[in-house]
Amino acid sequence: MSEQAVVRSERLAWWVGARPRMVIRLREPETSSRFVRLATAGAVGFSVLLPLIELGRIATYPAPVGPIAPAVVTTACYLPLHLRHVLYGLHGARPPGAGWTLVAMGAVIARATPLIGVDWLFKFAPLAVSVLLVVRPPWSFLLSLGLAAATAPLALALGAPGWSATYFPIEVAWRAATLFVLVWLVAAVRQLQAARRALTDEAVLRERLRIEGELRATVADGLARIAAQGERAIEQASRAPAAARDGLQVLVEGSRRTLAEARRISRSYQRCSLRTELDVAAALVGAAGIETRLALPAGDLPGTVDESMRSTLRAATARLLGDDTVKHCDLVVTREAGGLRLEVRCQGRERETLEATA
Repeated sequence: MSEQAVVRSERLAWWVGARPRMVIRLREPETSSRFVRLATAGAVGFSVLLPLIELGRIATYPAPVGPIAPAVVTTACYLPLHLRHVLYGLHGARPPGAGWTLVAMGAVIARATPLIGVDWLFKFAPLAVSVLLVVRPPWSFLLSLGLAAATAPLALALGAPGWSATYFPIEVAWRAATLFVLVWLVAAVRQLQAARRALTDEAVLRERLRIEGELRATVADGLARIAAQGERAIEQASRAPAAARDGLQVLVEGSRRTLAEARRISRSYQRCSLRTELDVAAALVGAAGIETRLALPAGDLPGTVDESMRSTLRAATARLLGDDTVKHCDLVVTREAGGLRLEVRCQGRERETLEATA
């Protein structure tokens, strides 16, 4: 999955009377990686803890304690298979041989149901979760609903009261949905993070290709001409010294032109205009899935930008690309006495302020 970033440009027409500086405000680095780790631990913990609670309930139920032994053995058989499905599902993947492990898990749970009794019907919930994670939709939803509905006649057949025909399907469906939604959200966040990294890499690659194309169209062609002229001058050196001398003169002039062009390109990269720097920063941040708004003051911006401002803006851009929680960013440029002021405003709580004299 991917996000369509929006970049908007506006003009501001007010002045702020203070010394020229650039202020960068960034959010506290509360990344979604923390959510992914906590949610992953929660999903695994829920998958392990709930069966243990059910075993304790079976052991303390006001009935003969006989079913606890087959319940423990059966739980030890199906739980590793279920955890394998959950762990792969948290990464948005389907485990190898998942069909066979799902069939084995279902067979173990179904075989133990008449031995343990009506309390074992709660185990249909993890089976429904594994079905949702392994089987492709829409069949996964139909099978999981079928498993929840099947607990109604099974409860009555195992001697449960009449209200159990409603209670067990609802309970099984609720437990299965709770765990599945958590696993699905974690997998979706992981896919979103991968998409944002891919978009960022694509934006950087496009910029590199643009620079490479410009160098190929100027410096590379000039160097190729210099090499060809040099080879002709070498061939003419022994046969026609005068022609070789003229060729060398042309070679020197071409070398000087190519060197001047290379220096011009190098200076253009080193001393970009403020608008160019802002456009590049907005493009990179927008490619990472962050809605970006660029607000500029009335009038023309300076043709060059101070090195401290450039460094600070690039550092702020790098931090924004590494913060997965930022959803909206404002790049606001205002005029001050004798200079400009740039603010990077991120959605959320402000934590850090960086300043650079312009």
